Amino acid sequence: GRWSQVLDLPVRRAADRVEIALDPGLLRFAPGPTAQVTGYEIAVADPARVLDAARARRLPVADGAVTIAGTRLALV
Repeated sequence: GRWSQVLDLPVRRAADRVEIALDPGLLRFAPGPTAQVTGYEIAVADPARVLDAARARRLPVADGAVTIAGTRLALV
């Protein structure tokens, strides 16, 4: 795929999605009508604190994630 070429890293298939291993991290690509970034999973030390800060800034928060500029940031 295009991201594999851009990053010069191999693609692996896992269940219903495609993945590219990073160091550190992992890119997961879910099927969809277009190739676009719709969200990220981000590891944080204190997810509740991050979500509280997002709420204080009146950002949309739901299901352990905050949405910024139309992109969902899921905290793990």
